[in-house]
Amino acid sequence: MSASILRAETFGISVPDWIKHPRKLAEAVDEVIIPDFKPKKDAKIVTDEKATSLSSASVDDEAVILDLIARLEQCHPV
Repeated sequence: MSASILRAETFGISVPDWIKHPRKLAEAVDEVIIPDFKPKKDAKIVTDEKATSLSSASVDDEAVILDLIARLEQCHPV
């Protein structure tokens, strides 16, 4: 419940009063229909551990974080 409220507020979505009542929230969640997962016929799943190893990644974490901070600062109103 808290996560849904936080996400809505983050994206500027109005939060209805009923969302703060667990029973009403549970009723709304029960109405959500999630389709069964069906993989694509041409999907290829990599099973080689070396191909997905994080140690072989060449991502500069610091550069990524600094870029994200800069992008967030551009969104912040003065």
